[in-house]
Amino acid sequence: MNAIRSLALFVVLTGISPTPVDSAESLTFEKDVRPILKAHCFHCHGESGVKEAELDVRLRHWIVAGGDSGEAIVAGNPDDSLLLERVASGDMPPGDKTLSDSEIATIGKWIFQGAPTARAEPASLDAGDYITEEERAFWSFQPIMRPKIPAVDSSRVVTPIDAFVLQRLEQQGLAFSDTADRYTLIRRATFDLWGLPPDPDSVEAFVRDPSPNAYENLIDRLLASPRYGERWGRHWLDVAGYADSDGYTNTDVEREFSYFYRDYVINSFNDDKPLDQFIIEQLAGDELVDGAGGTPELTPERIAQLAATGFLRMAPDGTAAGGPERDLAINSTIADTIEIVSTSLLGLTVGCARCHDHRYDPISQADYHRLRAIFEPALDWKKWKTPMHRRISLYTDADTKERAAVEARAKEASAARTKRQQEHLDRTLYEELLVVSDDVREPLKAAYETAKAERTAEQVALLAEYPSVASISAGSLYLYSQQRARRANDIEKAAAEREARYIDEAKQKLAAESPDVVVTAESLAKHHPAGFAEVKRYRDAAAICRKLDSKKELADMLSEITKIRSTAPKENFLRVLTEPVNHTPESHLFIRGDHNQLGQTVQPGELTVLQTHTPVQIDANDPDRSTTGRRLA
Repeated sequence: MNAIRSLALFVVLTGISPTPVDSAESLTFEKDVRPILKAHCFHCHGESGVKEAELDVRLRHWIVAGGDSGEAIVAGNPDDSLLLERVASGDMPPGDKTLSDSEIATIGKWIFQGAPTARAEPASLDAGDYITEEERAFWSFQPIMRPKIPAVDSSRVVTPIDAFVLQRLEQQGLAFSDTADRYTLIRRATFDLWGLPPDPDSVEAFVRDPSPNAYENLIDRLLASPRYGERWGRHWLDVAGYADSDGYTNTDVEREFSYFYRDYVINSFNDDKPLDQFIIEQLAGDELVDGAGGTPELTPERIAQLAATGFLRMAPDGTAAGGPERDLAINSTIADTIEIVSTSLLGLTVGCARCHDHRYDPISQADYHRLRAIFEPALDWKKWKTPMHRRISLYTDADTKERAAVEARAKEASAARTKRQQEHLDRTLYEELLVVSDDVREPLKAAYETAKAERTAEQVALLAEYPSVASISAGSLYLYSQQRARRANDIEKAAAEREARYIDEAKQKLAAESPDVVVTAESLAKHHPAGFAEVKRYRDAAAICRKLDSKKELADMLSEITKIRSTAPKENFLRVLTEPVNHTPESHLFIRGDHNQLGQTVQPGELTVLQTHTPVQIDANDPDRSTTGRRLA
C-alpha cells in the first residue's frame, strides 16, 4: 500500500493498535458492521438485485469474495482491505453523504480483529428477508412481559405504577412530592380528563366532600362525561390524521361526512370500548359481517363498524380530480394509508421501505409490499374508486318512502309551475301581437308557433323583423316581466288609436241618418259595439299586463318547490373502506417504488420481524367469505 494510503488509514484508524484489541471491544459483522453497510451501501451493492461492480456487501462471505476489483476485505489486515480504503478516502458511498469517522473506525477495527461474524451466515438471500438475531433482539420486537412490581416501602404507594415511579425516584435520591390539596387535585384531574377547567361549584363540592372516596367519585364523574371522549379521542384522531377535507390538491375538497368517523372515535372512548375491538373495527369493520347473502341491516352497531373504517380513509386523496397524474395520486394515497396504519399501530415508519429495504429497521421492501397486499383488494390502484364511490347511504326504508312522497308533492308543484309558465308565455305572445299591424298578426303568430326546424324562409324573415315576438321563451320571460309597464303603455296607445278610428267610423255611418248625434268614447258601445269590444279587449289586456308579474310569481312557485323538497329526510353517507365481492388482485413489489415497474409477485403478510414470536398466517383469499378477509385476518 502506498504511503499516502497508509497515512490516510492511520489518521482514520487512530486508536487501532497493532496488538489484539481488548475482548470487551470485540466486534461482529451482524451487530456492528452490517448496520453501517445497510444504511450506506446496500442500495447499490446487493439490494433488489443491484450489484455495482458485482459487489454484494449484505453478507460477510460475499464481501470477502469481492467483485470486479477482487476481494473487498482481507481479514486481519485493514491496510490491504479495498472496502476500507474506498470508504476512508470518501470515494464510497458516492455523493456528499460519507461515512463518519467513527463508522470508518468501526469497520477498520472489525477487519483488524479478523472480520468475525456472530454465527454462521446463510449461503444466499434469495427470499430477501434476512434479519439478524441482533435486529430481532431490539426491545420493541420482544413479547410484552409483565414486570415484577418493585418492593418499595411507602404508605403512599397505592397502585403498581406508584411503586415503579418511587423506585426510580429513590435511585436518584428523590421521593414523592407532597400530596396535592383538593383545589389543585380537581383542577389537575379535570384538565387532564376533559381538557377544561372545573367550574366553581364542582370545586367547592369536591373540597367539602367528606367521603373517603371523594377522589374516586370525582374520577368516575369525569370519566362518565362526554367531555372525556372529546378530550381523549382527539389524541387518536391526531394519530389517524383526521381531516375534514381531502387535501393533496389546492382544491382541498371538503369531506362532507368525515365527522362520522370522528364521532365513532369519541363514542368509543366514552363507551370504554376494548382496545382490541377498537382496532379490529378500524382495520376491518366492514368484514365483521359478511354480506354474501345480501346487504346486512344497518343497525347502530353495524353503522359504527362501518364508520370505523374511516380510519383507512384519512390519507390525503386527490384521485377525484383525475388527470395524467392520477396513478401517482392513487399510489400516494395508498402509501399514506399504510403510513397511518403502521405508525399508529406498529410504531414503525415502514414507509421507508417503500422503495428499498429499510436503512435502519429490519423491514425489507418485500415486507412493505406484503403489508400493502393486505389492503390491496380494497385499495386496488388498477380498479380505483374515487371518494364519491366509497360511500354507503344511511337511508332507511322509511326514509326512502318519505322522500318518495315528498318528491311526488314536488313534482305536482313543478307541473303546476310549468303550466303557469306556459300561461304567462301565451299571455306575453298575445300582448305582443296586440301592438303589431292587423295584416301581419296571424302570419306572425303562425311563424312563432311553428317548430324552428319546420319554419319557411318567409316565416324566419318575419320573425327576424319582429324580434319582440321571436324572443319569447321560458328563459327570457323574466325580461318581458321587467318590461311589462312599457308593453302596457304600448297596448293602451294602440287602444286609444283604435278607439278614435271606431268613433270616426260610427260618425260616418250616422252622418246621413242622424247628423245631430254625437259619438264619443262613452257612447261608442251603443253606436259601434264591435269597436267598443275591441278597445275594451286591448285595455283589459293592458291592465292584466301591469298587474301580473310572471318573474315573481314563477320564482315564488320555484321557492315553494324547493321548500317542499327540503322537507325530505337528509341523506347522510358513511365514508368507508370496503372490498368488492370476489375481488383478489395480484400484488407486486414495485421496483424502486415505481408503480410502472412491477417486480416479483408478493402474498399478503405481516412484517417478517413481527413473526418471530407470534407467527400469523394471512391467506390470499378466505374461501368462506365473499371478500378476501385479509384485513380481518
